[in-house]
Amino acid sequence: MSDFAEIKGLVEKINPTLTELRSEIDALKADAPKDVVTEEKHQKMADEITAKMAEMQTKQAKLEAAMQRPGGEGKGTDAEVEAKHRDALREYMAYGTLPAGFKAGSEGVEIKAMSTDVNP
Repeated sequence: MSDFAEIKGLVEKINPTLTELRSEIDALKADAPKDVVTEEKHQKMADEITAKMAEMQTKQAKLEAAMQRPGGEGKGTDAEVEAKHRDALREYMAYGTLPAGFKAGSEGVEIKAMSTDVNP
């Protein structure tokens, strides 16, 4: 949500410049002779608007890309991970083997041995 507020803030920063630019253009159209100073001012304002719009578009593209990503970076959703672990446990219990990607030890299924012989 903060990204939308940031984009809204950028748009609100651009709006006063646009209204000023429109009023300057209207005033310029009313006066027939062209002034070099106002032309430079208009060009400067147009460059500012172009830069702000480009910045806003890049932020918007990043935001849209982040919204399209499911879950996180290369990680499955919780349901997918749970299903993978459930299937691995099923395979281990039925066949005594671990599927690829699972290790016996501290990272996956831990196998412990118990001594059954008794020494008197």
